[in-house]
Amino acid sequence: MIVPTVDTIRYEYLIHNLLLNKHQVLLVGAIGTGKTTIAENVLKKLDSSLFNILIVHMSAQTTSKMLQDIFEINLEKRTKTIYVPMNGRKMITLIDDMNMPNKDTYGSQPSLELIRMWIDYEFWYDRKTKGTRFVKDMCLLTAMGSPGGGRHQISQRLQSRFNLINMTFPFEHEICRIFSTMLSQKLQSFDDDIKYLDQTITKATIDLYQTIEKKYLPTPTKIHYTFNMRDISRMFEGLLLCHKIIITNKVEFLRLWIHEAHRVYSDRFMTTNDHELFIKILSEKLAFYFDQVYHNVCYNREAPIYSDIMRKDGVYEEIRDYDKLKLFLEQNLQQYNETPLMLSMDLVMFRDAVLNICRIIRVLRRPRGNLLLLGIGGSGRQSLVRLAAFICDIVMFQIEIGRRYGYGEFKE
Repeated sequence: MIVPTVDTIRYEYLIHNLLLNKHQVLLVGAIGTGKTTIAENVLKKLDSSLFNILIVHMSAQTTSKMLQDIFEINLEKRTKTIYVPMNGRKMITLIDDMNMPNKDTYGSQPSLELIRMWIDYEFWYDRKTKGTRFVKDMCLLTAMGSPGGGRHQISQRLQSRFNLINMTFPFEHEICRIFSTMLSQKLQSFDDDIKYLDQTITKATIDLYQTIEKKYLPTPTKIHYTFNMRDISRMFEGLLLCHKIIITNKVEFLRLWIHEAHRVYSDRFMTTNDHELFIKILSEKLAFYFDQVYHNVCYNREAPIYSDIMRKDGVYEEIRDYDKLKLFLEQNLQQYNETPLMLSMDLVMFRDAVLNICRIIRVLRRPRGNLLLLGIGGSGRQSLVRLAAFICDIVMFQIEIGRRYGYGEFKE
């Protein structure tokens, strides 16, 4: 769901008209500013009878040959040397993370030089015959983050070929409007004491993010302490799963908010001090925005756990009976071990293992849910993921890394 703002409408208008007039576009901005989302939204609005859409995601290992092959698969030969998009349409190619490819010994990025060559001359060379291949009726919409963190500075020669649009973070009142709009629509059918929390919850969530971003800085031992606007989105993804038969009063909604805050932020913290500081920050936000005390909302100062694993209808509910949850996981572990071709596991369902399985399942069941597990060897990461995937009815495939494992083995 995209909530339009003045800035997003401006961006989409500029991009749309530049592409229709065959101008190449480059979107630049920090992570989480919505470059890819806005670009994809513009492409969705184009007439599919007139335009073919190609989306390319660049990486550090993207070579000029790989990029050329991707282009040519989506082209057809019109004459001996001229190639055009299929079905008589024009093609718009979205190239995401354009500045990711590694530089070579001489400081250039061959895959980007292929792009520059095509923009300048509308052709590249056939890699077998060394003849020219002219490519017509194609336009580029590209996006990249600011240099740093594996992203490189692109050459001025290439940059000068694009119409550059710098996308910045929206102002706080715009962020508040975006997320409060989504939340207010969800809460329309709830009781009044919950329905009118949309603005306050949104402000508290944004303030929580801003405080955590300042307090928790990445270090060589905590390189994953990086936060951006996507963390706000992840919190609202969880809040939007609430159901009026489960959330019946203000305190229960605050418990859901606390749970999502723990999942988005606290789950990545490594030390006891970091966790204690997080509880302190949460307590301050609860007192300031909701006039509540943390230990009154969270009994025994234990964060609530919400999940949908124990309901067939998929309703997101708080799990209050820990013993029932433990028994449910033990029964699923037994079913897993009795399933043919499954690697038998002898797991002890102690509290941390139970909670970690719930956390893993929460991510696996989210749209585009991706998970990075950090821990020492023997901490049970693989076993917990296997059981979580089994509960979610997800087929698990594991890459076996060997000494000679390379790109060819990965493709197989």
